[in-house]
Amino acid sequence: MRLFALVILSVLATAASADPWLCITEQTTGFVFKNGNWEPGRFTVEDSQYILRKLTESDFYYRGENRYGLFLLETDLVGTPCGPPSISGNIFCEDNLRQFKFSTKSGRFLMTHTSGYWESLADDESHTPLISLGRCSTI
Repeated sequence: MRLFALVILSVLATAASADPWLCITEQTTGFVFKNGNWEPGRFTVEDSQYILRKLTESDFYYRGENRYGLFLLETDLVGTPCGPPSISGNIFCEDNLRQFKFSTKSGRFLMTHTSGYWESLADDESHTPLISLGRCSTI
């Protein structure tokens, strides 16, 4: 009986986490290269909306598993592949440009863009590291 209850809870948890989420960035900060120095910077977030959803067979990163993808709103391109939800309800996404961490329990996310700065030999505006925070809600 205990095993049956665990199986049912597992199925319900998986079904609940299968919903797509609309993720909206609320704040972004980071560093900008100005006048030969790195300085704290603020960034506009008006175009920073994403859809986090389960991948389908037609998606580039689909591998037949319970995996997710982070899509820029209004596009079908997977910007960042994600793993399945962890036991604690967290979804982690990562590619060469960014990391995205989302809690299905709190609805909050953190996204970092670190590509370029740490691996570049040059200081310039094209290698701006930043961190964003926001919230996701089911749609």
